[in-house]
Amino acid sequence: MEHSVDLTLEAMMLDSNACDLDKEERPEVLSLLPPYEGKSVLELGAGIGRFTGELAKKAGELVALDFIESVIKKNETINGHNKNVKFMCADVTSPDLNFPEGSLDLIFSNWLLMYLADKEVEDLAQRMVKWLKVGGYIFFRESCFHQSGDHKRKSNPTHYREPRYYTKVFKECHSYDNAGNSFELSLMSCKCIGAYVKNKKNQNQVFERFKRFAGFGKRLAQMLTEDFRSSWIMSSIKSSGILRYERVFGQGFVSTGGIDTTREFVAKLDLQPGQKVLDVGCGIGGGDFYMAEKYDVHVIGIDLSVNMISFALERAIGLKCAVEFEVADCTKKEYPDGTFDVIYSRDTILHIQDKPALFRSFYKWLKPGGKVLISDYCRNDGTPSAEFAEYIKQRGYDLHDVKAYGQMLRDAGFDEVIAEDRTDQFIKVLEKELNEVEKEKEAFIQDFSEEDYNDIVGGWKAKLVRSSSDMHDMPFGNMFQKNNDTCSMYFSKVYGVSVTPIAQQPPSGSGASQGVGSLVSKGPTSQKQGASIVATQVSRSVRALDTSIVPIDIEDSGDNKGSCISIAQGRHLHSGQMKLAMSAVPQMESHAARSPIVVSVLFRYLQNSNNPDKVASLKRQELQESYDTLWQSAFAALMRKRNHKFVQILKSLMRISKILRSFSSSSLAPLEDPVVATKDKEMYNLAELPSVEGIGYHVPPHTSG
Repeated sequence: MEHSVDLTLEAMMLDSNACDLDKEERPEVLSLLPPYEGKSVLELGAGIGRFTGELAKKAGELVALDFIESVIKKNETINGHNKNVKFMCADVTSPDLNFPEGSLDLIFSNWLLMYLADKEVEDLAQRMVKWLKVGGYIFFRESCFHQSGDHKRKSNPTHYREPRYYTKVFKECHSYDNAGNSFELSLMSCKCIGAYVKNKKNQNQVFERFKRFAGFGKRLAQMLTEDFRSSWIMSSIKSSGILRYERVFGQGFVSTGGIDTTREFVAKLDLQPGQKVLDVGCGIGGGDFYMAEKYDVHVIGIDLSVNMISFALERAIGLKCAVEFEVADCTKKEYPDGTFDVIYSRDTILHIQDKPALFRSFYKWLKPGGKVLISDYCRNDGTPSAEFAEYIKQRGYDLHDVKAYGQMLRDAGFDEVIAEDRTDQFIKVLEKELNEVEKEKEAFIQDFSEEDYNDIVGGWKAKLVRSSSDMHDMPFGNMFQKNNDTCSMYFSKVYGVSVTPIAQQPPSGSGASQGVGSLVSKGPTSQKQGASIVATQVSRSVRALDTSIVPIDIEDSGDNKGSCISIAQGRHLHSGQMKLAMSAVPQMESHAARSPIVVSVLFRYLQNSNNPDKVASLKRQELQESYDTLWQSAFAALMRKRNHKFVQILKSLMRISKILRSFSSSSLAPLEDPVVATKDKEMYNLAELPSVEGIGYHVPPHTSG
């Protein structure tokens, strides 16, 4: 490669200002790594050792690898005094390059994947998953979109991809051990490098950090922990939905009022050049770009959604503004005390259950005299209507009236909170947006679909009903607060997509016990659709769940009042896909209340097979392609606690149990191109079904809820 001829820092970074840039950029990159003290580390594309020496200070053992012999020799000359480093000249694309499975704690690369073809990236990613230990990390940093350095190049072999390309490739990586256990990667963090934003005002230097999990164990662990909310939001906001909302709100915006309300709210902050702003729930960045360009401030935007941040990075191209973006959870993120002059958040904090804790963090993160501006969903004081209460519950929102919201801020240490009811303004904004969409109906349908158009129009009309009704369930307000030691806040009221109330209400009272995998609850008790469920403890830790399989035993009591599903630890399966289905256990009335559609989809598919001899093993690759989409549908149902789906799953389980018990391992043939539909009309084409060889079934004693 061109920059390998001259083995200098400037040549490696392709920038005339490399020395100064390296002083800021290298410590930042190292600070983003997961803990690796005493661990086994592999550095791919190590080059002349810009990171090798730093990695060697903490790693237990380090392999520094590069495919250019002169480069790796230069690295060894500089860093060879570190006895824990092994230097290797090898090509990462070669199938001969191999490391023992499950032997590495961290695989690190800096500016490597961008020099590989797409197929080479995909093949390397698949091998990297195998090399990692469960719980190990992959960290890579790449140039995206366009070149960052000012070095003039005779030829440029770089592939300047979108960050979401890398996210997709690594998230779709799955591996299996000899016992059929599945393993996958989960995105833990994604961020543009701040040193390049500060010095060059570009956001195209992006790192991503993935962690290896046992496949079905990760899903079940998420269902049994508070990480469920984060993982659902990170994965469930689809690109098409984001673009649809941007079409309504205006370029760069996914919150009500778009640029108009942004101008109004931001004007109250009295931003000054050089100030630092944190945007919590930044969406696709429109408000951040506006603040940075108009007021010359430095903005850090964080959001749980990978797709939101991906669009924000794309929208930043060519703007030359000081805005950083990161996939992050505000409830877990940490900043030094006194970091920000302003904290800004639009229509986001309704998802946070522990608002007092978040506001205490805001208080610490702000400088004396700092300000907070928040717009968010809220509700009226008093008891909400039954329909609205059910809406809140289905969505998993945590809503408060304006007065209570303000008091939470005061309790966190803030003073001079000014609360304003903006319901009338909100209604006018909704009417304006709805009118614009209806006027451009044909163009909207052409760009999206008629179903998308109907969803938007129906959703906006539902917002208007909720905001304008006599019940006044969903007011819209502002809150402002200002003090030498305090913050200012704006507050706005509830709006959202219309939800049709479910016919059956969730059971009240459960007797759910505490602890992983130990839940007891009662399901719906209608005469025709009654069932009780007992999920007994399947292991004593989430770690154990990563490697154990949970077969389902079914007892049909013969009446309409109930059946019992008992979950018990059993033998390993030879099908990771079946384990995924089996592990998605419906669990009711607890912080982990769930009713997974993925079980319904897979079992209904089995149920529709009239001839068990036609049931064949589902090809892993085919299920992998539907894997994330299936779980997104499951997560959406889980968050809304659709108990009627739970009853449907029970019915499917009881019917399919007879088929499962009659399975034969011989004479299996593929089914005829079956199609399975979920209630939200998403279609999944599954060509074959998983083998169930090795599953043990028995009828447990009857257990009442």
